[in-house]
Amino acid sequence: MLLSLPAISPADIIFQAGSNSIIANKADILDAALGRSRAEEYVVHLEFTIEFGRNLFLFTSKNLGKPLTIKAFGTLVGKPKKLEYSYTDRIQITNLNKKEAELLVNNIKKPVD
Repeated sequence: MLLSLPAISPADIIFQAGSNSIIANKADILDAALGRSRAEEYVVHLEFTIEFGRNLFLFTSKNLGKPLTIKAFGTLVGKPKKLEYSYTDRIQITNLNKKEAELLVNNIKKPVD
């Protein structure tokens, strides 16, 4: 008899600061929207659940001053940026080109199989 293990889905978005990280799965993301900054750069606006927002606040508060990298769906997103303040349930991912921003929003909004 052959046993099969349940499929493990990769984390949707990983926030990493130094050796610490926090993972946001699609269930943690309430909304994602494409936008433009004042400098006309592409940005992605994310809104998380209150529970994930609390965890993100604790994570970012403990890692102030460290470079934050964001990996979404297995790909590094934007450029690492020094954590200057704590985030909660709403963030902007900046320094994106149009293709990166659209791909990120589309992957977040894509229905789960």
